[in-house]
Amino acid sequence: MCKVPAAVGRDAYIADGRDHAAELPEKTRLALSLFGGIDILVLNAGITQRSRTRETDESVYRRLMEVNFFAPEAMAAPCCLPCLRKNVDTSS
Repeated sequence: MCKVPAAVGRDAYIADGRDHAAELPEKTRLALSLFGGIDILVLNAGITQRSRTRETDESVYRRLMEVNFFAPEAMAAPCCLPCLRKNVDTSS
């Protein structure tokens, strides 16, 4: 958990999307117990690689996909989306 700037006046919970998928539900429960819900989910991570395809090792592509695709999907889909959907106003 980290402190958000005083202008915001709230705490935030930071989870690393590279965490093992089995750990994410527990981290989501921790955030829910600390804050009572999830109002905003910021998936703000990404990396890039500049190199010629023929000179780039497969491990580089795997890391790109892990950080840019699989980590956000793991955070959002099974863990946080159910919590966010509960907050949707369906009265209109």
